[in-house]
Amino acid sequence: MPNIRVFAGCVMLMVAITAATLVGAEKSAQSGWIEWASQPVRPNETVLLLGGPFAQSDTVTLTPVSTGNRTQSHSVPTGTITVTPLQITEGSLKFVLPEEGEEGQWSVQVVGGANAYTLNAPEPWWAQGDKQKTATPGGYVRVFGSAVSFETSALIAARRALATATSDVAQQVQGVGEDGAAATSMGAAEAALGRLAIARHQCRILAAATGSQLRLTVVGKPPVMIAATAESTTKWSAWFDLPTSIAPGTYTVEIANGLAPDHFVPMSSFVSPSEPTVSTVTVVAAAAALKPWERADSKVFKVSDFGPFGLPNLQNVSEWTNASVAIEKAIAAAGAAGGGTVFFERGTYFVNSTWGFDIPWGVKLAGEGKELVQLIFAETYSVSDAGPIKPNGPGSGALALFRGPEVDSGAWAISDLTVYVTAFHNMIVYVNNRSIGFEMTRCRVTADSFLGGNGPAKGRSPAANVSWQIEDPGALLVIHGSEYLVEDCDLFCDGGVITSTTDAGLCPSVSNASHSMTHCHGSSWGLIRNNRIFNGGTSHFMTQWKQVIFENNTITGISPIAMGNSVGTGPGGGYDHHIYHHKNTIEFVWGNDREIVTFDDAGSAYMGFVAAVSSDGKTLTLANDARTSVSSEWGGWDGAAVMILNGTGTGTWRRVAHAGIDSTASPGEWTNPNNRTWVLDRPFLVPLTAGQAISIVPARARVIFEEDHFLDGGTLQFYGQAQECVVDSFIGERITGLVAWGQWRGWYLPPCGTMGRPPCPPAMSENRIPHLNNAPVTRLGGEMGNGIMMNTQLTYLNNKILVGNKIVRWSATDSEGTHSPGFAKFYNGATFAIQGASIEKPPNPCKSGPCEDWSQLATTTAVIYRGNSALSNGGFNIGGGKATLAIRDVVIEGNEVMQSDPEKAMQISPVLLATTCVVRRNVLP
Repeated sequence: MPNIRVFAGCVMLMVAITAATLVGAEKSAQSGWIEWASQPVRPNETVLLLGGPFAQSDTVTLTPVSTGNRTQSHSVPTGTITVTPLQITEGSLKFVLPEEGEEGQWSVQVVGGANAYTLNAPEPWWAQGDKQKTATPGGYVRVFGSAVSFETSALIAARRALATATSDVAQQVQGVGEDGAAATSMGAAEAALGRLAIARHQCRILAAATGSQLRLTVVGKPPVMIAATAESTTKWSAWFDLPTSIAPGTYTVEIANGLAPDHFVPMSSFVSPSEPTVSTVTVVAAAAALKPWERADSKVFKVSDFGPFGLPNLQNVSEWTNASVAIEKAIAAAGAAGGGTVFFERGTYFVNSTWGFDIPWGVKLAGEGKELVQLIFAETYSVSDAGPIKPNGPGSGALALFRGPEVDSGAWAISDLTVYVTAFHNMIVYVNNRSIGFEMTRCRVTADSFLGGNGPAKGRSPAANVSWQIEDPGALLVIHGSEYLVEDCDLFCDGGVITSTTDAGLCPSVSNASHSMTHCHGSSWGLIRNNRIFNGGTSHFMTQWKQVIFENNTITGISPIAMGNSVGTGPGGGYDHHIYHHKNTIEFVWGNDREIVTFDDAGSAYMGFVAAVSSDGKTLTLANDARTSVSSEWGGWDGAAVMILNGTGTGTWRRVAHAGIDSTASPGEWTNPNNRTWVLDRPFLVPLTAGQAISIVPARARVIFEEDHFLDGGTLQFYGQAQECVVDSFIGERITGLVAWGQWRGWYLPPCGTMGRPPCPPAMSENRIPHLNNAPVTRLGGEMGNGIMMNTQLTYLNNKILVGNKIVRWSATDSEGTHSPGFAKFYNGATFAIQGASIEKPPNPCKSGPCEDWSQLATTTAVIYRGNSALSNGGFNIGGGKATLAIRDVVIEGNEVMQSDPEKAMQISPVLLATTCVVRRNVLP
């Protein structure tokens, strides 16, 4: 009842607004643009459109898309339907999809509007093959994105029946009937097996009838048509097994889902600034895809042929055989041969080497099996050894124990062995930006710098050669390469486990003048799956990851300060996108502020007005100077996101093809005279006009969390910038919940006398601002300052929080030194939250930007919560306080809250209900 009452009030208010405002307004030729629509959507569900300009008198037409001659398992409505919207603003429109017919694709158009938008049509965001960036005959291609697969209601029901039948068979096998009593006959088991067979058959029929199809086209040849593999396809990932007969070549990618199997949509993916519209996938011959060690003529180099190894006397370390020299000789021989396998026979190898091993391109270190081969590194690697990093040879051990070359490029690998390290400072395995095709498979690595330590109380140090500094333990695996595989490994580290470092010194520049550092950090085209990860720090810090699948991993925090993970970009530009985070289990995140996954770290290049837009809509001239520092760490802003903050198109975004901040300029502030000119990858459909407000921020875009399971931790939160991200079919137990939270980090003030600011008054220090608590000019207002880090186009579907948990120690100390807890109180008991950030007026004198009141700009917009459940100790918290004004266009629909405080089940600011929020069909206590 509370939800019905709230929704009715919302609708009645909107009816009043509609009757009083802009009735009969005429449409211009540039009105009613649809830039983005929320999907997937089913009958009797709310659709949110972004674009505009929209008028309060607008109506919407829906026309079913042709489904061709293929037999459908559902009815499809015919004819055009006209719909009256629920809510309209200048830049958004919401309406309910009618209940007539069943699921389908619809051509949506505002009456008199500039364009039509096909709802529930596939939107392929990117594709990966079995070799990541490429595919092979007999391999596969996976296409990720919105509606690349669409589960009809009939298929959902069939899969539920299959799950029930599977559970019934398991109970019968265990000798337990449906009522918990012992099964009395074989007949019951046979009946259960029969129901299971019928359920499987029904699922196959429906999946085939409504499954997705891939069309691969190469010039001059008939297209290759491939049906999705139902068992491996999810709502956001369509899996297509390639025939062994497919010819090598570069194929155009088009995909159709089962709602309209003759409606193929081409892929156009922003992969990088140099590849802004990728529409193809390359199939390479199996022989061409082989790594050097996989080729028929590849040689095997046994370590035992190059020297002794073993531990003849376990009680006397001085008698252990140092296998370092033999290993180094075997590696050198393999490298000299152009590649091959360095083979470790079963046994224990004692490595008494300060500097570890340089692995040449084309060389694989392979053991007889991780249960049979172990490498034990001596505790001679002290913190004091961590000096300047050298590319190769003596001194490079300060970088990592296993590492590839710093010249040319190629592949290397480690497999089927166990590594023990009990004293380390930086990294165990370092995959640099020149590595293409790195593999780490079936390995066990234990990196524990506190092994055996039980404290000074017993006269022993915490661990040999490692101080108590928390930064001393390094990361186990640092990846900057591309086209890599990490699979079936057990990885244990008291520091971080898998990461991409933020230390620029670890990643020398590659020879690409315009984007040299942009591709240096992060990793791309990777597959990390089926691993067991045990983390003392973070488990997988996803800094500047691009086209990475992180799937079926089990992650367990093993220290009281085990932390969560970040989809991050660093403070100086760059981008993080196209990550598929699927079926991972993460538990025991007790460190830091317990964020299991967050989009933390901030920074922006610009927040202000647009002065002019080119005729093709792609080149922007900023009204004021952008921040022009060239980050030696991240290398410029190519690939970042341009966000519209107000007016038509609010919440829509584009990528930066070329930044006004010239990444080839010398490092330093305020040096580039052209920093007001920025080029987009493509124009906005809703024409961006002079005078609109934008923010230029690092992109964290199109990240998919599907079927993950998080236990005993804090939040999965889009904190700071997040563009078109998804959480679907997630399960949380004893966690804080799911949060959308756009941010503003304050105004950036360059030193007085620069960037058009007045000269410094005599009483003002050049580095301090007395009237603002003596704040440093370059840090005023928070982390990096100068930008709205918007959350936009976020979709939360069918997620379950089984038990909410608000145990968080994230506290603050005010100016008087009063200590007070913050996080749990802030969410006020909610497990699903949407928050904004309050934007204050710029200080006087202003920065280079305007002095207007920016508090009406959006920081969090276009958020859909549908079909989610809080089954105990949870609820919704949307807005509240002065930050409420920064929230736009929220849909809370078809959710349920149970076993929770009724007063906290649906906490929504009345301001949002009156203007921009739709709340309907929710079940509340």
